[in-house]
Amino acid sequence: MGEGKWWLGKVQQSPEIRKVGWNIIRSVNQQTVGQQATPEACQAHLVGRLRQAGFQFTGEYEGEPDGRIVQDLIVADYLWRLSSNFYRYQEWLNGQKEADAEAARKDLTDPARARDAWRYWRNRTHAVRRGNPVAPSTRTTHMRLS
Repeated sequence: MGEGKWWLGKVQQSPEIRKVGWNIIRSVNQQTVGQQATPEACQAHLVGRLRQAGFQFTGEYEGEPDGRIVQDLIVADYLWRLSSNFYRYQEWLNGQKEADAEAARKDLTDPARARDAWRYWRNRTHAVRRGNPVAPSTRTTHMRLS
């Protein structure tokens, strides 16, 4: 970038980034109409062109490139992987909790479960024994499990 500055980044095509680049170039052109371009305007124009190409900044370094850039990339990659694994685990855990909560809600709103709860409250038993279904009597007897 000049004056011993190096920019590090990645290129990722995105309509939003391209739009930002166009806006930067447009504003630089409007500011320098009829004037001689300053070094800052030239650098802003270059930034706009980079953004149009999809460049995303990750770091700026002074002096000649050396091993510290590689070391910074290794650390950043490690931290990204560590955080993304943590967040993926959190999403999975929250998904499991949500699935358990949904199963509990479904169980609580089940009409058969409500009927069983009423029967238990009324008769103090869960067991039901029906007589012969073809017999004329539809008498239902309850027996205790205990």
